[in-house]
Amino acid sequence: MMMVLVMVNYINYILTIIGVFFIILSLFLIISEKIKGNNIYYNLQVKEKELRKAIDEAQDMINELVYTSEIIVDEIENYISSKKQFINNEDFSDIKKISNAEVKSGEIKNEKIIDDCIDENKKIGESFKNKILERRESKYEEVHKLLNQGLSIDEIAKKLKMGKGEVKLIITLDRGISNNENI
Repeated sequence: MMMVLVMVNYINYILTIIGVFFIILSLFLIISEKIKGNNIYYNLQVKEKELRKAIDEAQDMINELVYTSEIIVDEIENYISSKKQFINNEDFSDIKKISNAEVKSGEIKNEKIIDDCIDENKKIGESFKNKILERRESKYEEVHKLLNQGLSIDEIAKKLKMGKGEVKLIITLDRGISNNENI
């Protein structure tokens, strides 16, 4: 019987040691999972910041595209109104002299009138192109002038009512830099 009690005691010790081992093992696993969880939380914060930055950059791009499209629409409307004004101010009495019969038969005798109208239209188109080029050149000069005064790209864009990307492009092209991040 004594032997049985001693055996039970040994089994008790062994089970106690095994129990303590599992408790230590579980504490170790809990701590390692907590450390991993903190790393995951930190990584999530980093990813969240990156996403917010990307969203802000995308919003800036959208704003620039909206602004640029508004400028293009304004230029097109100005061009259309100048054409309408030309048509309203032009004297078309020479063209009205062409009789319907001549037009129907395909025998327009006064081709000089038509050629003059085409030449006038080309001249108006060229003057419009020249005005656009002059405006662009003055924008470039203004950008460089404001940059030399120490204004930031954002301030220049707001002051000249241009997109930040357009201002960066002008500066980059002038400096001969291939990477916009170096501005």
